[in-house]
Amino acid sequence: MASNPKSAQTEENRDQILNQLRGEFLIDARERLDEIAHELDQYKSAGGDAEKSLLAIRRQCHSLKGMGGSFEFPTITLVAHRLEDYLARAHTINSKIAGDIEEYCQCLLNIIATGEDPGPEKAADLIPALPAFSLFEVEEIVPLITEVMLVTPSKTIGTIVGRELAECGYKVTRFANAWEAMQFAASTRPNLVITAAVMDVIDGVNLARALSAMEPTQGIPVAVITSLDTDSRELEKLPTGIAVVRHGANFSDELAEMLAGFETGDTRVAVGG
Repeated sequence: MASNPKSAQTEENRDQILNQLRGEFLIDARERLDEIAHELDQYKSAGGDAEKSLLAIRRQCHSLKGMGGSFEFPTITLVAHRLEDYLARAHTINSKIAGDIEEYCQCLLNIIATGEDPGPEKAADLIPALPAFSLFEVEEIVPLITEVMLVTPSKTIGTIVGRELAECGYKVTRFANAWEAMQFAASTRPNLVITAAVMDVIDGVNLARALSAMEPTQGIPVAVITSLDTDSRELEKLPTGIAVVRHGANFSDELAEMLAGFETGDTRVAVGG
């Protein structure tokens, strides 16, 4: 059967357009990183407004996060997402935070310089090596090399749980929905996933089931935060070994108990009966 020259030409044009758009994205991404570097210079200069610079850096980071996946650079999206989470915990800029931001930017610049996404295997090494936000600046404090993926649409729950985890030394990346969380989990294989039970489209129970079933994420410990009784019919759908942490007066204690079980390797801890 003879090939269709018009079809081949259309495909070639499509590839040319995509390559042009990818090139434009890389130029735009580099310019945004230059803007972040400029804001850091402004902060370091005498009389610089740290809060204003932080807000401007957050804007650039959010734009990078939204654009990476559209142009076949998912790792740029993952790194920018991680930086956005980091910046969400910072209320100003100090020398340590400025240094950490520069480390994130250098990681992104390295990806841009190659012109290609490094792929999921290299991303799984890159993401955990990025700095985690800490309230402490004491050099003797050694942060845990533990990646926690927090999935909740609630900013309040995200702030509360994220703060407690960060203060314990965990590296936390928050997602508002299960779709993005599954991609991140498959790409980076976090050490622990904590998810709210109630979410739109894909809830936490189904997210836990999906992570347990997918080959790239099998074996990752999962905890579900819920206000349901632990013997509810909905929670009965959870795979074996999923921890349950209930909302309520003892929430912090139950969260601590679950984390203690995780640290000792007991991923089947189910608290709040």
